[in-house]
Order: sequence, then structure tokens, then C-alpha cells
Amino acid sequence: MNVSDFKRIASTPIHKRKFGETHFVQHEITGEKGVLKLIQKEGLSETQLSRLRSESTLSFEEKGLPEILCAFENDHYFSFVKRYQEGILWKEYVDRLSNKDFFRHLPKAISQLIELLHIVHQKGYVHGDVKPSNILINAISPDEFQLALIDFGLSFPIGTNSDTKLSFPLGYAAPELILGQLELANETTDFYSLGITIYNLITGTIPLAHINPEIFVNLQLTHPIPENSKIPKSVFTLLDKMTAKAMFPLPPNRLSKEKVNALLIAGMEKRENYETLVKEWHALVITKKWFRYQ
Repeated sequence: MNVSDFKRIASTPIHKRKFGETHFVQHEITGEKGVLKLIQKEGLSETQLSRLRSESTLSFEEKGLPEILCAFENDHYFSFVKRYQEGILWKEYVDRLSNKDFFRHLPKAISQLIELLHIVHQKGYVHGDVKPSNILINAISPDEFQLALIDFGLSFPIGTNSDTKLSFPLGYAAPELILGQLELANETTDFYSLGITIYNLITGTIPLAHINPEIFVNLQLTHPIPENSKIPKSVFTLLDKMTAKAMFPLPPNRLSKEKVNALLIAGMEKRENYETLVKEWHALVITKKWFRYQ
């Protein structure tokens, strides 16, 4: 397939940003639907272009993960087409469920997300942006559904040099991402964000959020997630492990890089990896009703 073989389904872009647009498209011969990302290269740095090229090659043959259909680059533009993912935002879907369906749906959905992230990690990447708005669901019923991870614009290879500068979503990002220590990131970095996502879906809140950005960052870096009466104790215990972090005795900018990295690693080593997370998630016994925020 070639980018030129796809035609826009609608003239209005899905998203329009300073340097580019995103459109729904359809292949003229096969009818295959896709999402076209069209970026104007003028004004972009080499780092930004490198990020786009990386995103355009990150393709999977697994339901629920992006598949790149084609890409094109010339002196002025860069573009690629991803296979279209059917569905709506998972959080919107969950909000529509009855309590009974919610209790039944959520554990199965989390198991599916763990497996999708494991595939990403096996390919050697960190997603870097796991949050409710980057998860779609195509559902027939609360028991029969397919979740999809989208927006790999912040993804990066495991072991990426920390000289790479990326801005991650405060509230969901693990401490190593907030501090830009990308070379430390591994599978537990995404499972941290998944833990915050689960917390948000059950309670309707982001733990440790604060109106003051500086205080918000400090809380995110050093404080454990707070208990919440809407989360069953057994579930909270697992979320606490998924989001483990070390305590910083001083603000990170007053510590050496070696000390900061040692503390970050110490916190990461307390988190759940894939094997332990799968085992403990499936072993959960919910001894009281799952609560909801609405």
C-alpha cells in the first residue's frame, strides 16, 4: 500500500496541531480504513523527526495494537497510515456500565491490558503514555470485548539514552519518566501507569493531584498513592506495588544524578514485573463489593 492510495473520508481533520493533521482515510481499492498522520517538516527539529520516524515503524500484528499500513516522506512532508481501530474511549464505556457489569468487566479488561503491554515490551519498547484517554474498547458486551492501546507518540526503545527529551503526562507517568531518566525505564514503567489508570477508573480521581504544578510533581515523585475507600483492600495492595517509588530525602535537583538514579531504581525494584503481576492479579480475591465513583 501507498499513502497516495488512501483518500480522506471527511475533509475536517480529527486533530489539527501546529505542524500537522490527523485524518480518517480509506484505501481506494480495498476499502481498508486507516488514520493518516500528515506532518509538515518545516520547523521540526531532527529529534522530532526521529520520533515520528520511530512511531511510523512501530507496528504489530496483534489485535489491540497499532499496525502501520504505509509511510511516506519527502523534503516537505512526513506521513503514515495506521490501521483504524474500532471503538470508543474505554473510560466512557465503563461509565455506562451498571455496577454489576462493571464488577465483572474490569478484572478481565485489566488482564487484557497487561497482555497487550507485555507484547509491546517483548518488542523492546516502553509505551510511555498509558492512561484512560489512550485506551479504546470495541465491545459487544461487558464479557466480550477488545481493548486497544493507542497513541504511541511517546513510546521509546528500552534503554533509550536520557539525552532524549520527552514530556510525559503528569499524574500517570512514573518518576523515572518525570525526571527524564529514560535509560532506566522498563516494563514496570508502563505497569506503574496502568496502576494509576486502574485507580482512576475505580475512584474517578488521579491520586496525589494538586493545583500547584510544583507540589504536584513533588507528590508524584515521593509519596505513595493514598488509600481510598472505593478500592477493595486486596486491589489497593496490588496497585500500591505497581506504583512503588522511593522517597527522596531532598528535591532531585539537589542530588547527584547517581543518587537520583539509585533511588529511582530502588523504587522500581519494588514494583510488579509481568510474571508477578499476572500471578497476583489472577489470584485476587475480592472479598467486598467493588465501589464506583458515580
